[in-house]
Amino acid sequence: MTEHFTSVGAPTLSDLAARRLPNGPSGHLSVRACVAGIARLRKGLSIYYSYNEIFRRDGNFMKKLSSRTLVFLAVCLLALFLIIHRREIHVYDGFEAAGLSSHWSESRMVPGSFRVQTEVVRSGHSAGEITVHYGDRREAASDDGPASERDELMEAWWLFAHMHRTYRYSFSLYLPADFPIVPTRLVLAQWKQLCEWSRCRPQNPVLAIRYQNGELSVTRQDERAKSILYSSKQEMRGHWLDFRFQTRFSRDPDGQIDAWLNGEPIVHYRGPTVYQRQRGYPAHGYVYFKTGLYRDEMQQPMTIYVDEYRKDELSR
Repeated sequence: MTEHFTSVGAPTLSDLAARRLPNGPSGHLSVRACVAGIARLRKGLSIYYSYNEIFRRDGNFMKKLSSRTLVFLAVCLLALFLIIHRREIHVYDGFEAAGLSSHWSESRMVPGSFRVQTEVVRSGHSAGEITVHYGDRREAASDDGPASERDELMEAWWLFAHMHRTYRYSFSLYLPADFPIVPTRLVLAQWKQLCEWSRCRPQNPVLAIRYQNGELSVTRQDERAKSILYSSKQEMRGHWLDFRFQTRFSRDPDGQIDAWLNGEPIVHYRGPTVYQRQRGYPAHGYVYFKTGLYRDEMQQPMTIYVDEYRKDELSR
């Protein structure tokens, strides 16, 4: 029977620690022991996303771990991966709690850039507020573009989308009436293909919502070029923008992107939706979602609001 991840049943460390895995001592392996062991890697379970960063920072990292420890951690990670892999995803966040839920990672933002507030709300009593300032999470210029900065909510690693499965995302964004109009790159939400061991190029999002020169657009990127699936110069500031996306990430013609804005259809695309393997991306493929403010480096601060986030796995 297929299990589900729900907004109530998100797999926190305490949740996972209560489980037992097959093929350990006496026929089972305690997840509590696995979690304790994985914590030694300094990034806990988020190693799935950030192991490259760990290795780059500490060239002797692998030498400090015994072969027995490495085998133990590998078995733990594989077992935990299998638990996650067989579950369907159904999550919701209305940003009603005082802090950020376990659905999100804060690795793409600086401390203090996110808060829960009650003045600008789509539904319920509160919504999330994200503010980016000059130099936040700065990245130097590269082949992918000029120097950038960001404050973004990134979905937790256990929510990453799998290839050849269909997902529905819905979320509401609010740009204040005095939100700056800028001529440079500004991304409000994006779906990125996970790059693991190899050097992957390009590293642009495969799907993105952009706001540049007062024009809202939805773009798709592949190894050949970036294409615009939707654009509008209507005034998008000062009112809530309710987005819904239905996606199937695939290298094959069965890929899918459908999108609605405030209940109106704006995108209908069929075809490949991720980069091909020749670009360094792994065969299995994962895609992760982020929302907030990602932009070219600039002095002026910006603020965006987010509310009513949902993600549902529809088929596999």
